[in-house]
Amino acid sequence: MNALHYAVVVGINRYPALGDLTAAVGDAARFLEWLADPAGGAVPRANIELVPASADDAASLPAESAEPAVHQINLALSRVNRAVNLALTQEPSRWDDTRLYIFVAGHGIAPDGGDGALLAANASLEELGHNIELSLYRRWYQVSCAFHELVVFADCCRSFVEGAPSNGPPFTLRGDARRPVRVTVAYASEFGRTALENSRADRPDQRRGYFTEALLRGLREAGDPRFGGRVTSARLSGFVQACVHQLASESRRGQGVEFSGVPDMTFGPPLAEAAAPHRVDIVLPESTGPVELLDGDFHVRERWDSAAGPLTTKLPSGLYWVVRQGQRDAGDSAGLGMFVVAGADREVRL
Repeated sequence: MNALHYAVVVGINRYPALGDLTAAVGDAARFLEWLADPAGGAVPRANIELVPASADDAASLPAESAEPAVHQINLALSRVNRAVNLALTQEPSRWDDTRLYIFVAGHGIAPDGGDGALLAANASLEELGHNIELSLYRRWYQVSCAFHELVVFADCCRSFVEGAPSNGPPFTLRGDARRPVRVTVAYASEFGRTALENSRADRPDQRRGYFTEALLRGLREAGDPRFGGRVTSARLSGFVQACVHQLASESRRGQGVEFSGVPDMTFGPPLAEAAAPHRVDIVLPESTGPVELLDGDFHVRERWDSAAGPLTTKLPSGLYWVVRQGQRDAGDSAGLGMFVVAGADREVRL
């Protein structure tokens, strides 16, 4: 399992003042299933915060006190912030292993000064400021460095509403000088457009947002052999955009998806490692000079100078690159290359 991965999942169907949805709560539940699946996101269930209203509250609360409200979503985020901070207090060197998923499904808008916001259940046309403006939350996490990686998936509309305020996080900013935060963000619709759901399902509770349907397919099917079969954000982006286009066109409708962020973020369980690492001898021309050995997440495993001879090291099964020191772009490795360690000792000549 990915012990330092956390998630906050929000699904809202009931909007007394705006009109109810049918797919959002089910979409949130299905995404949570993928997160907690050891063969999916491999996030410990204790690390996942689910933020729906209870069935009784959803049916009975009036518009002005409908749930979940913004403060309940912020409370869930605060809990995971405190949890990862406690974990890192005990093991500061594991910041590279941390990730936060934020998944939201419900009514949404693009407020003034924002990219896209989830509306809380108590929002109304007169009070659209009851929202979670995702770009402001993204910026807070980028500056605070609470997590090394942030993933935001938003299955909601982004219709622009002039005069609607953008609501940001209430958390105190701390920040530090650690490595830059890696971010992947995906909106179900383009700016100013709506997000659609499958309205052809036999029952309302079987309806699914096109984006969430495509996202979950992609997370399970868009594996990249260069990354040990795990899904990369670049592959996921292409898959989801093509799948949403197909699903929407089958209903004679149109929907565009917007992805941004690092292309090499990987999704899924940790790469399987053998019980013991394998001996690997890496042979390079002596004239190559100083080089680095990177693992599948582009972390430096070894540094050495080829003039000193081959490198002998122990490596678990997985994908590796050798690049010139200071050069992390494996696609521009100037004659160096990548290799796979899989179940046995081996010699690598590059």
